[in-house]
Amino acid sequence: MKKEPKNDLRYIKTEKLIQKTFRDMILEMDYTQITIRELTERAKINRKTFYLHYTSLDSLLAVCQTKLYDEFLQSISDIHLPTDLEKLIRHIFTLWNIPDEANRKILYSRGNFPIGKSPGDYARKAIFRLGCSDGYLSKYTTKQIELIDAYLNGIFTFIHYQWETNNREMSFEDVVSLTTQLISHGFLSLDLQV
Repeated sequence: MKKEPKNDLRYIKTEKLIQKTFRDMILEMDYTQITIRELTERAKINRKTFYLHYTSLDSLLAVCQTKLYDEFLQSISDIHLPTDLEKLIRHIFTLWNIPDEANRKILYSRGNFPIGKSPGDYARKAIFRLGCSDGYLSKYTTKQIELIDAYLNGIFTFIHYQWETNNREMSFEDVVSLTTQLISHGFLSLDLQV
């Protein structure tokens, strides 16, 4: 089968159909339950047509996640660390609380990506490069910067996870404020009256 050029109208229309069918399916089931067979049947396309667009379901997931992360990265392009740390935290938590259920499930789905090569990993590295702009972290080695990145990513991820686990009992503003305080000033900055 001849590969259609990516700017061909039929190619674009089929691409949109595959992504729409994928979005519909992810609302009904977990990502791990979706099969190419069922997706192509629902989209009423041939499996070969699917493979003209994607090498696997993971490549489809990666394209969908990358679109979401690209939009997010555009929204934070003017942020500079450390001065805009609270603004960055607010944007990250807003992304993770995306109201569109299909986008949320796409964002949280885990494909079979090599370690450090998922769309989320690329986005995290792009976000962290903000911290390296203006030479802010220039005195640190590459390995030290990787540890700082892991530390920040862990804090963002686990605080948000715990907030979700607690059914968001704290307000969004309070969780952003506390996260900013902990990252900026550490545990010792808390007023721990015994």
